[in-house]
Amino acid sequence: MTTAERNKSTSTVLYDEAMVALDAGNLPVASEKLWEAAEQALKSIAKSRGWKHDTDRDLYKVEAKLGKEIDSPDLHAGFDAACHLHINFFDHAWTQFELEDRAPCIRRFIDLIIEAQ
Repeated sequence: MTTAERNKSTSTVLYDEAMVALDAGNLPVASEKLWEAAEQALKSIAKSRGWKHDTDRDLYKVEAKLGKEIDSPDLHAGFDAACHLHINFFDHAWTQFELEDRAPCIRRFIDLIIEAQ
């Protein structure tokens, strides 16, 4: 298994773990795992294409490059949701409903990246 394949697999596992945390009402953990799931998906495509992906700034660039290839509002909406979930881990501002509302955006984001590989 390549590193990119491992990141893709990890992305799916983290998403599933986030859903368990969300069901249990552990919103900070759910927020961070949703972010990490999206992050791992981005890293998987970056690694497979030789794109830099070491920092959050690099990941923004990866998403922008990918957005030129995948003309889907779901890609941008998913990344936006993931970034806000990352912030929410520290701020604890979002409710259970808000996390449940955004989780499908992250799932679609991950699926789009997997399909692009």
